[in-house]
Parts: sequence; structure tokens; C-alpha cells
Amino acid sequence: MRVQKLSSNRSFIYHLLRRSARFHVPIMATARIDITDTLARIERDRAKGRSVGLVALFIKATAMTLAEHPRFNERLFHTWWGSPRRVQFDEISCNTVVARDGASGEELLIPMVLRQVDTLSVEAIHDRLRQAKQQPLAEMPATTQLAKISTLPRWLIRLLHFRFRSSPGFLIEKVGTYGVSALLHQGSGAVATFSPSTQTSFFPTSIEDQMVVIDGVPTVRTLLLCSVTADHYLVDGLDVQRMGLSLKEKVEQPEVLLGPESDA
Repeated sequence: MRVQKLSSNRSFIYHLLRRSARFHVPIMATARIDITDTLARIERDRAKGRSVGLVALFIKATAMTLAEHPRFNERLFHTWWGSPRRVQFDEISCNTVVARDGASGEELLIPMVLRQVDTLSVEAIHDRLRQAKQQPLAEMPATTQLAKISTLPRWLIRLLHFRFRSSPGFLIEKVGTYGVSALLHQGSGAVATFSPSTQTSFFPTSIEDQMVVIDGVPTVRTLLLCSVTADHYLVDGLDVQRMGLSLKEKVEQPEVLLGPESDA
């Protein structure tokens, strides 16, 4: 038997999950979103030279949904004595990740924050995601931050997590107001069943072709499996259902986010 201390990186995650379990109660829902028409529209727009993509469209849809349902852009903070405070942010900023290959070939998940994402177009979001995938790792601020975390003493890691749960300004600066874990896979079948989270988070996980019935006729459609986690201290199941319907409508109707289709 071998007993080891957690690395600084795993220690950071340990305290993140402890904070989630202690100060937040996740409520979760999973939906199947029909993206057949949306994917076809994206392909047509790309053929016309437009810089758009499914992940960018999904992130834009989540931002617009939170603008319509502002309670999901709130966050529960706690004072030194543990007293809860409900904070509604004045901005909607998305914390997401991009997958990159490290110098030794290992896959790295690099976090990035899209500031005031509700004001950005799908094209602007897509371009920023593409830049994050192409920029040299050494030049990315997130890479430097991850390297710093791996060398932090454990007492400082605990102090950082206290600031995350007590300081709204510190949280916005570091991680934005909500999260999208946009690492889609074709046909993986995976869907999150439980995810401890400290803020509203969306988990689009798998794209699958499935048989569905439309107007009584069995039809093959392309579905996106997506879960959302929110803080039950702030919202209830009916709130999640209403918010989920808003998101579903935006993703399934591409003209809402991409505008009327041009003939050019």
C-alpha cells in the first residue's frame, strides 16, 4: 500500500468540490435538443464563407437564455461567518474550455472566459474559440495560471477558494458568471447524471442520430444530449424546466441566432 499527498493541481480540485458540496446544492436536468436543421444551416453558412460553428452557437444560446432568465446568472456567496448572500451579476460572462495537445502529447483542457458573451455574435465567439485553439500555449494567460496553481502551497489554495465563495468581483475576474463545458463528441452516448457545481453550468456532451416520431412518422434526426446544473438554493425545478425550454428553442431554430438565411 502506498499513501501519497494530492498534487497541488488535484488539491485545488479537491477544495473546489468540497466548496461545492458544502455551500451549494445542485439541481440538474437533461434534455435532447434536435440540431438537425441547425447543423444543416451552419454548413450552408460556412459554404458561403461565414465563420460559425455549433459550439459558438450553443454558447451564444446559453448567454441569451440567461439574459431572459437572470436568476440563473446569480450566485450564492458567503461571508467569513458563513452568512449567505445572493448576488446578481451585471454582466454575463462564460467560462468554457478548449482542448489542446501539450508538448509531450497529452491532452490539455485550457479554460477561457468570454466576457459579456451575450453581446457577441456567433461569428465573434467562433473566432475567439478558434484563436484559443491556434495560439501558442506559452502565450495563453490560462496556461500561466495553470502552471502557477501546480506550484501553490496548500494554505494558499484554501485561501483562493475562500475568495471564490466570498468575493463576487474576484470570481468574475477569474472565471466569469457561468460555465459551458463544450467538449462535444459524436455518438459517445455520454450524458452527465450528477455534477457538483458552484454556478450555473451547461454540459453538451454527445451528438447522436436517433429515431424520433414527428407528426406520427418515424424519422431519423440528429440530437444533442445536454445537461444543465444550477444551484438549488437559488432556483427550483420549474425554473430549470422553463430555462431549458428557452435554450432548446434557440438552438433548434438557427434563424434566432444566425438571422435570416441569405441567398448569396
